[in-house]
Amino acid sequence: MWEELERRLKGVRASNADQKFAQLEAAWKSIPMTVVQTLLDLMPRRCQAVIDAKGYPTKNKVYCRYFDCHRREIPDVFQSHVFPESTVYCGRRIGAKYISISKRVDDIPEPPVKIRNRVTLIPQHYFTVCLATIYGPEPKFVQIVDFIEYHKLQGATFFHIYLRNASAYDRMLLDDYVKSGEIELIVLNDRYWRADFMWHNMQINDCHMRNINFAKWTTLIDIDERLEIKNELRVVDYLDSIDNPNVVNLHFNIQWVLKYQSSPAKFESDEQFESNLVFNQYHNTSRVGGIWRQPKCIIRPDKIGAMTIHTPLTVYHGFIRTFVNSTIGVVRHYRNVDGGVLINNNNNAFTMGPYQLTSIDQETGRRLTEACLSRVKQVYDTVQYSCEEMEKVYLRHNFDHPCIKDPGYLGSKNQTNP
Repeated sequence: MWEELERRLKGVRASNADQKFAQLEAAWKSIPMTVVQTLLDLMPRRCQAVIDAKGYPTKNKVYCRYFDCHRREIPDVFQSHVFPESTVYCGRRIGAKYISISKRVDDIPEPPVKIRNRVTLIPQHYFTVCLATIYGPEPKFVQIVDFIEYHKLQGATFFHIYLRNASAYDRMLLDDYVKSGEIELIVLNDRYWRADFMWHNMQINDCHMRNINFAKWTTLIDIDERLEIKNELRVVDYLDSIDNPNVVNLHFNIQWVLKYQSSPAKFESDEQFESNLVFNQYHNTSRVGGIWRQPKCIIRPDKIGAMTIHTPLTVYHGFIRTFVNSTIGVVRHYRNVDGGVLINNNNNAFTMGPYQLTSIDQETGRRLTEACLSRVKQVYDTVQYSCEEMEKVYLRHNFDHPCIKDPGYLGSKNQTNP
């Protein structure tokens, strides 16, 4: 707060102590409560950073290392800083095609990665979605298709999806979305230990950076969350209504829907799949949470300086947050109360009463069911062939299909297209 006060009085002179005190008092009173709340929100992270650093400075020096097109190092390094669980800013270098970082200037750097130029003159998309890191043992294909298709109906045209681990079955669906050009899949992995959930803050800041000049508006949410605008409006309809250029962060309250069991591991039939779609299966809904209870946001990426998990830390331009009234929109959060890593968050769901049964609007539900079913059948509903038809194809390669010698083969194997 003293730093904030100093910034507000920079360049302001006083002729005596009484005038200086009056200036300080007036500037102090002018600091909005949003600034105070932001500092309060940061305290757990700041304290943990001090603990992680064992009392040493929490802003660690790192060195950006640059390489030419032949992966030969360019000798001019760039000293930067990194906060725990965040991203690193590296200055540009003429001729650099690959980049790496190291903790000390004389360390052997990590294998360099190719630099991708993401600078565009105008945004390529109006509304995009950043999906927080996917991890954990629960099967995800139902939640993935539900999440993507729902937000496509809301007007989203591109998704950045972060992956720590997933089953091969779930990965088939993700790869299909990559193939159709609707998502970019960012796999998170390095040789240093960290718990899966500890990638979250880094992922938020990385996705913010990817969307600068890529999208006009971007939301940063989890796989079990859905942005919901009331009165049968889509998210993009609401964004269209915003004409104040100072609105750069829309702050949404959360409303929890209790989810009691894990999703199925595989697609078996239309009926089985439709009944397990989260919006069809779960309706027990909490009251709307307070403005600081795990809120989520939609941001103007080019106006934001840095992000925390739930809200911007600082902005280049505009209001640091604009609160969206729950009568206009909320984040519908399908909270799994049957396990998961963040047990305390699950337990907090039971303090959010009173609960009542709610559903998404009927027309959205119908269209979403059709879109989800069409996508999963495209990926998983494999066209089946008889033993005789497959044998014809095998004979072209001069050997027999296994079903010829073993009549029970087709019943015990998952078939793929010949």
